[in-house]
Amino acid sequence: FSSAVYTADTLTVSFAVLSIALFVNMLTAEDGSLDYKLPLGFGLCCAAMAMCKLPYAPLCLLALTVPLKKFASTKDAIRNFVVVFAAVGVISVATLLFGADKGT
Repeated sequence: FSSAVYTADTLTVSFAVLSIALFVNMLTAEDGSLDYKLPLGFGLCCAAMAMCKLPYAPLCLLALTVPLKKFASTKDAIRNFVVVFAAVGVISVATLLFGADKGT
């Protein structure tokens, strides 16, 4: 029923579930096995969710709870965190600017 309704709630809930699933995959990954794919997918899902409803943007902070030992190196972990926050930040600012321009 929810997927057939024309509202932003459908996308928000869908991307929230997908981002939580990707987050759990990152948490349960073997040590040193995380590359850029899961964090990038998580960041894009959080960005799409923030585009639907901006108050959900802080959900991207869950990326900070992933232990550094899950990544190949600390440098890779920091790079992935920056990518996640940059994606969500750019989309959030673009959404705010678009909404302000259109008066919504």
